[in-house]
Amino acid sequence: MNDDVERRRTSALLGGGTGVVLFGLIALVVHADPHWLRSLDHGLGSGPQRFTADHRWVLNLANFVADVTQPDYLVGLVLVIAGLLALVGHWRAGVWALIVIEASRWGYYLLKAVFERPRPHWAHPAAHAGGWSFPSGHSTAIAALAGIAIVLAIMFSPTRRLRYRVISGALVVAALVGFDRILLGVHYPSDVLGGLLLGASITLLTLAAFDPLPHRDRPHRTTIAP
Repeated sequence: MNDDVERRRTSALLGGGTGVVLFGLIALVVHADPHWLRSLDHGLGSGPQRFTADHRWVLNLANFVADVTQPDYLVGLVLVIAGLLALVGHWRAGVWALIVIEASRWGYYLLKAVFERPRPHWAHPAAHAGGWSFPSGHSTAIAALAGIAIVLAIMFSPTRRLRYRVISGALVVAALVGFDRILLGVHYPSDVLGGLLLGASITLLTLAAFDPLPHRDRPHRTTIAP
């Protein structure tokens, strides 16, 4: 293993480990369910969901975003991306992307069952959703997809400008999808933050465990991208 691969792996491991610690802290607080967290979640979430309930166009837009970013759809998108990567000879990147999105999906499934946090209850709800609330599945999946997009952009973008645009766009989309769950009133802000941290942590830890770069490129590269 050369030094560059080891440095990348160490950086990903440190980033992922930090994310796990932060997620764990949020999860512990959610499990304890202190009064201040309930007050904070309701205080931050009530305004956006009430605004959505009072404005039909916002509700329609928020529902559209929620529909097109369903986790199962994102998994399907990554399947297509992985297939295209395999066709052009980057099967390791495709396998890595599949591991990330599937680990994210099963991760939030498991954690929802562990914490069994009820969905928010509002006097005049903008929308309804079934299942448990923590962590947000949409937020977890979109954070994982954003992480995939960022890593692939670093690997393949021909210019620095395009790379930065993809990275910026992926981060903005992830934040907007997370906020969309608050607008609809189907998740507390802590659910969304936990989901984003979970998806990002899984992405980084998977990157530390499985290098998406082709084996033949490793001796000739000094970073993950030129």
